[in-house]
Amino acid sequence: MKSKNIVSVILVLLCLLVWSMRPLCISYGLNNESTSERIIDLFTQKKPYSGHGLNQPSDAFAPQEEVILYANVTYRGAPIANKLVAFQVNGPPNPLQNITIYDQGETNATGIAQASFRIPWPETNPRTIVFGTWKAVANVDIAEEIVQDTLTFQVGWIVEIISAITVDEDLQPQTRFMQESFVRVILTMKNIAKTPKNVMLVVVVFDSLRYIIDSAIIDDLKVEPGEMLVYCSAYISEWAACGNATLHACAYTSLGPAYCPEVSRAFRITLFGDLNGDGVVDISDMGEAARAFGSYPGHPRWNPYADINHDGIVDISDISLIARNFGRTCK
Repeated sequence: MKSKNIVSVILVLLCLLVWSMRPLCISYGLNNESTSERIIDLFTQKKPYSGHGLNQPSDAFAPQEEVILYANVTYRGAPIANKLVAFQVNGPPNPLQNITIYDQGETNATGIAQASFRIPWPETNPRTIVFGTWKAVANVDIAEEIVQDTLTFQVGWIVEIISAITVDEDLQPQTRFMQESFVRVILTMKNIAKTPKNVMLVVVVFDSLRYIIDSAIIDDLKVEPGEMLVYCSAYISEWAACGNATLHACAYTSLGPAYCPEVSRAFRITLFGDLNGDGVVDISDMGEAARAFGSYPGHPRWNPYADINHDGIVDISDISLIARNFGRTCK
C-alpha cells in the first residue's frame, strides 16, 4: 500500500509541475509570434536588387536620380491596409552638410506604403555631401508593437573612369610619343551598381594646337560591377603638332548623357626620329640609336625610343628612318 501511495504522490507532483509550466510555454509562444509575424519589408524600385528582405541593401543611385521607397506591412503573412508608415533617410556622414529626409505613407489594400525623393545635388561640394552610403529606415506600429526595417544604398557615378595612364606597346607607363606612332592608354573603370552596364566609351586626342589627332570609340562596352581595365589606342599622324598633347576619355549611356565627368591625361608629342625629345632630329639622336644598336627588350642597352619601326630590335632600318627626318625641328 505504501508503494502505491508513493507512486500516486509522484504522479500528482508531476501533473502539478507540468501545469505550472504551461503559462510560461504560452507566454513564450506569444513573444515568438510577435517578433516573427509582425513584419515590415523596406525596398526600392531597383530590381532585381531592390533590397527585398529584412535589412537587405538596394542597388546604387546616381546624383539627382529619384529614389522610390516601398514598405510592405504584413501580419502572419497577410497585408495590413491603412497603416501609417514613417520613413527616414540619412545621407553619408560628412563634415559639411548631413542630409536627413523624413516622410510618411499609408499602406494600400496590398499592404504597401510608398515615399519618394530625388538625390540632391548641392551647388557647392556636392560629391563630399552626396557620394557614399545612404541609410533608409521604415517604422510601423502593428498591434501595439513597433517594427522596422532598414536598407542601405550607394550614391555616386554609376560608371566612372577612375584613371587614364598612357603606356608604350609593352604596357609600361610612357609620357612621350613620336609622330607616326600610337599612343596607348589604360583606363581604370568602376561600376558601383550590382548589375553590368553597357557603356559607349569615347577617347579623343588633341595636339598642342587643339586639333583632334585621332579618336577611339567602343560601342556597347560591358562594364561589370567593381573595377576593370580597358585598353585602347590612338594614332599620332605626321602632321600632328609636337609639344604638349591631351587625351580625353568619357563614358556615355546608351541614351546619350554621360555617366560621369571626363578624365584627361597629358603627354608630349615629339618629331619622328627625335629620340631625346629636344625638338630637333640631329646627330645626338643618331648617337642614341647607335648606342642602342643591336639591342632588344630586356637588353641592358635597350632604348624603346630607338626602335622606330617597333619591330623589337634596334638595327639599320631604325637608323635609316631617323636619317630620313634628319635636320627637322619642332616648330
